[in-house]
Amino acid sequence: MLEKLSSRLTEVHITLGLKTATVLLATIVLFIQDLTIIFNDALQSEITSYLLAIPLLLIYHKRKMLRAVIPLEDKDQPKETSI
Repeated sequence: MLEKLSSRLTEVHITLGLKTATVLLATIVLFIQDLTIIFNDALQSEITSYLLAIPLLLIYHKRKMLRAVIPLEDKDQPKETSI
């Protein structure tokens, strides 16, 4: 039973990783020109250099909420019952 649960969690993590990578890649592809301008400006100016840290700080600040919304099990799979 533990092996089955372990393999199921691995599948969930792989699926979640693929979904996350797809969303990030699509966002980068759509906004590559804008992101290039923003990052170049942030690297060259002290005033706008904080722009590089804001996304990391937001993710760190919301880490507990992000962990809570990650599904631990697939809702489509029937639950096993033991008697």
